Amino acid sequence: MNPTFVDTHYTNRVVKSVREAVNSNDWLAVIGQVGAGKTTLFEKLKHFYKDYPAKFVVVDLQRSFETFTISVNFIIKRMIEEIAPDVHVPGNAHAKLATLKEILIEARSKGKKIIVMLDEAQVLKNGLLRDIKKVHEISSPKESHLFSIIMFGKNDGAWIKSLKGNEIGLRVRTSFLETLKKTEVIDFTERAWELRWESGQNGEKAKQIFLKNIGDFSPLYIKEQVSKLYRDETFKGVVTYQLACSVFPQTIVTGK
Repeated sequence: MNPTFVDTHYTNRVVKSVREAVNSNDWLAVIGQVGAGKTTLFEKLKHFYKDYPAKFVVVDLQRSFETFTISVNFIIKRMIEEIAPDVHVPGNAHAKLATLKEILIEARSKGKKIIVMLDEAQVLKNGLLRDIKKVHEISSPKESHLFSIIMFGKNDGAWIKSLKGNEIGLRVRTSFLETLKKTEVIDFTERAWELRWESGQNGEKAKQIFLKNIGDFSPLYIKEQVSKLYRDETFKGVVTYQLACSVFPQTIVTGK
């Protein structure tokens, strides 16, 4: 039961921020609560830019984990490997940085945009963010920044404090991926899972039951409630009042 990706007002706002950051070689932090759809949107954007290799080079750092540490040397190495696969990566840290600057300038001279992307950025420590800032400050006579950084992460963790400070915060733009409003949930389920509702008053009561069982209007939580419908063997895509009462028996909705 995999939903179709659905654009919303909130995802469109983030996509606009990402586009602006890529165009101006900025550093953008996309922030959202658990289940807001950050990783889904991250993957969609990553694959979109990867589909245009003549224009964009995506350096996918994938996801950061609490159980192991990403170093700035690893990031520089990955950037060199993705931008110029045939170039030897020096072992010396200073030589790595010099090599990165050379290939960034060359790539920009060819009109290519370099995008560094990372998901689950909330676990990044302040020291690493400071190092990333210094790498992002690599410049040429024509441009103050030679690549963009797009990071997705939760609205908690070590990085939030860093993003509020002057050293990092003044250099990083932020965009918030909000959860849905209650009034948007039914339309979202219809587009994402192609759900349909019984006609008439019973259909409206079925919608009320469904909404009352969604305490958090995030795509992840909505998916969990939709999955309960699909566990019923009689479900064929149309939510009836009888089915809603069966799947969510603790909810009572009275009609006129």
